[in-house]
Amino acid sequence: MVTRKLIISQNSFFDINKKKQEILNNLKKRKQIKRSRPPLPKFNWDLLNNQQCDEMYMEFEDFELQQENNDNQFKQQDYHNWSEIKPVQQQLYEQKQQEEQNQLQNTINSQCLQQEYANNGQINRNIDQDSDLSENQDSTTDESPQQDNVLKCLNKKQIKKIEELRKYLNDLINQLKNEKYIEASQEIEQRSERLIIQVIQEKESLFKKKSQKTFVAAVIVLASRIEGEHLTSRKISKFIDCKEKTLNKQMEELQDNLPNHFQASNLPQAKDILQKFLTKFAQLNIEIQNQSQKLQKICEQILFLMQNKMLLQGNSPITLAAVALKIGAHLICINKSFKYFADLAQVCQISIRNCYQVCLKNIDFLLQNAYIKNESLISPSQLPDPKQQHYYY
Repeated sequence: MVTRKLIISQNSFFDINKKKQEILNNLKKRKQIKRSRPPLPKFNWDLLNNQQCDEMYMEFEDFELQQENNDNQFKQQDYHNWSEIKPVQQQLYEQKQQEEQNQLQNTINSQCLQQEYANNGQINRNIDQDSDLSENQDSTTDESPQQDNVLKCLNKKQIKKIEELRKYLNDLINQLKNEKYIEASQEIEQRSERLIIQVIQEKESLFKKKSQKTFVAAVIVLASRIEGEHLTSRKISKFIDCKEKTLNKQMEELQDNLPNHFQASNLPQAKDILQKFLTKFAQLNIEIQNQSQKLQKICEQILFLMQNKMLLQGNSPITLAAVALKIGAHLICINKSFKYFADLAQVCQISIRNCYQVCLKNIDFLLQNAYIKNESLISPSQLPDPKQQHYYY
């Protein structure tokens, strides 16, 4: 018997190796494709012939063509529906950014200022000076270790800045106290020191050496508002020889960049400010002491109705209290000028006049719904117009 041997030419041998390599490369690509697609069957590479390699190669090419067609169809659908999907994606992107920012703030606050934030809501804001002093003496003993823990988280440069600002702050508060601009100086000093540390720890860019005066003055004004005193930027700007616009800009930057420390709940309300105005108004005018309770009821009710009807939306609570006091005083036959109430409230005269004009348009609503309709008072037609000359000065 003659044994026949299978003779393969060199060209056919190289063709088989090339096809093997192509199939292997395609299989590697296939691993990157999703798992849902079925895998290729296993083969014994020694038994492959030219025909089998060609068949496998053609099947794989057909599979890739189908895949490309499906991808193109998906892109076209996505392009047509992009106008509907885009606003939804923007909302999700904004929500993710807000969540990331909140997480960063929470980590910083939990590490360094956990105790300090807990005590921000526990401060009692009473009007009597004796009760305020007794509470503050107990609080000062607890605040010193808290500030030491915060300073450990800071660098040497940051600590030097804080020490420089403290010296300037103490000098400025003592000057304001001597001229009787401030009553509760200890509370404001402690609050302003906390705010300075928080600004330098979180955002140093707000502080600049050239604007040291304006920075400290803005912190004092914001601290006084939180503690319930109506200290204005206009009065401090004259005391420091600084423009009022620059000081207001600095205050806006602090409120925008640190909203957690300047919430609306921390700021004083118009009712609290009105009580202080009434005490000063009664001390200056002895004739009103018999009618003080009557005037207080009238002013509170007018202020309540003004806020519910949203007549003076956007104005500060200081101007609201001053305008309510002016209307209530005139209804009890006590005529005072706009300048008198502007000096009492430490506010610009124009702001009070503009608020007063808005109230005159809706004065019938205020008087009909108030408690004062049964009592003998001046009619609303006899209220003064701000355009008259003797009410400007």
